[in-house]
Amino acid sequence: MKIPSETWLEAYLSYKQKVWSINTLKSETCRLSKIAHILNGDPTFLLELTKRQGKYTQLTTWARVIDFYDYLVKHKAVTENNYREFREENKHLFSKSKAYKKNFPTVSYDEAYKKVNKIKNTKVRLKALQLLESGMRFSESFSFERLAKDSGRITGKGDKVRDVFCTIDCNFEISHSFFYKQLLTHTELKPHDLRKIFAMKMAKEF
Repeated sequence: MKIPSETWLEAYLSYKQKVWSINTLKSETCRLSKIAHILNGDPTFLLELTKRQGKYTQLTTWARVIDFYDYLVKHKAVTENNYREFREENKHLFSKSKAYKKNFPTVSYDEAYKKVNKIKNTKVRLKALQLLESGMRFSESFSFERLAKDSGRITGKGDKVRDVFCTIDCNFEISHSFFYKQLLTHTELKPHDLRKIFAMKMAKEF
């Protein structure tokens, strides 16, 4: 299998502009560009190159490559995603158990809401409330399309479309780095903490 041309890489990254934040796009462009020239469809070769990486880094590298090849298969640039098949057939090599520990916030949903609601910057406050209320990721929140007064639709990871409960509209641009710093400074919470707190609330209710 031949290595995908730079044109396909550019097309993939252009497509991802719809669902990724600017910072995510920059970081993913850099990371994928570093390995794109060695992606020849041979998963054993990629495994050899990534086996010295930390477990989490290896997992994210494979996830990145698999998503790229899913795009290539969808657009008939390649006939199959050997990387996905290899990972499925060798799950013991990609165990998440030692990759990272899940850390859950110690604050409740109501406590987080009070903290967020005190943020003076309107854009940061509204975006944080939107994420806390809906459980959306920061990047996918920019794809939100309102369908009803209290709900809408987003495009998330893997280009999967799902409906979410959300009453707050945030039709403005805000950088991830600025949002991250402001949120952390005023609430001691990170953007992904808001998603976790939402999930914990849903788990208790259902």
